[in-house]
Amino acid sequence: MVNQVVPAGDLEERTLALASRLAHGPTVAYRYMKENLNRAVRGDVMECLDLEATHHIHTGFTKDHREATKAFVEKREPVFEGR
Repeated sequence: MVNQVVPAGDLEERTLALASRLAHGPTVAYRYMKENLNRAVRGDVMECLDLEATHHIHTGFTKDHREATKAFVEKREPVFEGR
């Protein structure tokens, strides 16, 4: 998730900004993404694809998904609730 280097003087501010962005993001989707990545380390390809497809379906039924879709149509930032 982190792919940048910042000057030492900016590290705390940038770290807190990233942490805030992640904390206010789609936490259900993050949880599934983490599980998918962990499974990829020890699972076979078909098992991983099945799990990812299942998680994709589950996230499509979340309140956060509906909020993301609505926010996209309304051209605004989504407000996620972790549901």
